[in-house]
Amino acid sequence: MASYKVLLMVTSHGNLGFTKEMTGVDLVQLAICYAALDAYDVDVTACSVKGDMPPIDPLYDLEAEVNDGQLSVDRGALMKLLASSKRIVQIDCAEYDAVIVCGGYGALWDLTCDPDSVTLLDDFYSADKYICAFGHASGALIHVTREDDTSILAGRRVTGYSNGEELAGNRADAIPFFVEDELVRCEALYSKAENNQPHVEIDDRLITGQNTASVRCTIDALLVALKSLSIQKACSSP
Repeated sequence: MASYKVLLMVTSHGNLGFTKEMTGVDLVQLAICYAALDAYDVDVTACSVKGDMPPIDPLYDLEAEVNDGQLSVDRGALMKLLASSKRIVQIDCAEYDAVIVCGGYGALWDLTCDPDSVTLLDDFYSADKYICAFGHASGALIHVTREDDTSILAGRRVTGYSNGEELAGNRADAIPFFVEDELVRCEALYSKAENNQPHVEIDDRLITGQNTASVRCTIDALLVALKSLSIQKACSSP
């Protein structure tokens, strides 16, 4: 597969609402995502609102290694990637083929409404580049708009962490909103599988996954789409 440059957007937020509980990056989801990209030698850059090392959600940390079929990545490799995170305001979308908004409860507080985060996602959409998100990170798309200020989600097939999955956990009372509810409010054509089952929606340049079980197939869908785009460009070149 050709080499691509992909941006991984992660949360910088570490407090779970008004509780004393900590949150942050879902390292399990990030590990599956990174392993899939690394297997195809994709050039990966991490970014976050504050830059540098983001907080790690202790509920979704790694003891040592995540195995996903033939793919594995150790915690040290992920820490090195995250420690090198650039600030979102420093990112130029022209340098990347796609952006992946990574899951984690923290994303509900900063990536959904931080002006720099929203502006960067606006830039990727305006440049007709792939935007990929999974789990809670689908919530980062709710304030991204078209030129006429309508939501990019309106009329689009999308998925993200479901109300059922949220209610089955122990954090529903602490979060600012339910992802499913907000996607529906934005007039997205939301769909979901049963709790913790893989489900991916692909609508043009927008690729979303429901949960942790969906991360690998979400990234696979992005890689297939990027390869197809490269073939189309090669065929259209004089």
